[in-house]
Amino acid sequence: MFKKYNIILIGLLIFLPKLCPALESSWEGIKESQLRLISPLSNNNEKNQITIGVEYKLQEGWKTYWKSPGEGGFPQRIDFSQSNNIQNIEINWPSPSQFSILGLKTLGYENKIVFPVNLKLKDNLRPTLVDFNIDFLVCKEICIPGNAKLNFIIPYGHNAQLTEHSHVVEKFISLSPN
Repeated sequence: MFKKYNIILIGLLIFLPKLCPALESSWEGIKESQLRLISPLSNNNEKNQITIGVEYKLQEGWKTYWKSPGEGGFPQRIDFSQSNNIQNIEINWPSPSQFSILGLKTLGYENKIVFPVNLKLKDNLRPTLVDFNIDFLVCKEICIPGNAKLNFIIPYGHNAQLTEHSHVVEKFISLSPN
């Protein structure tokens, strides 16, 4: 019996780290727009600054706003105060499109958008709890405020592996002029 438990324990120690990398949070938000966090790396790679993505999936015809939205709307607001091991964040804003909502010219995004977010860590030798409370606005014929509470843990580690999200995060970093 003891041997059986040792084999199970050894198997868990070998395979569990491969099953639990920081990949993505669950989708949250409202019917018109769902959000999630995505990680391009499986751990923090012992870096003091790492980049993750806030991915928006907007329903057909719905739009959300750029950091300076124009005549109407407001940009997303991210409260990271419940996070652990994050000193500061900086949102990278991909170049927006211009559109008109309710007769007002504005700047923003439609369909799918990923906002790369640089996280400055307090300690690169500890895991990081990313806990974002995001307020956002989406508009079509009307505007609807939304909120999403997103979180996941980015493990401490070195020799980080690329995740399935690495290419999409890199794509939206390249579309961000700042």
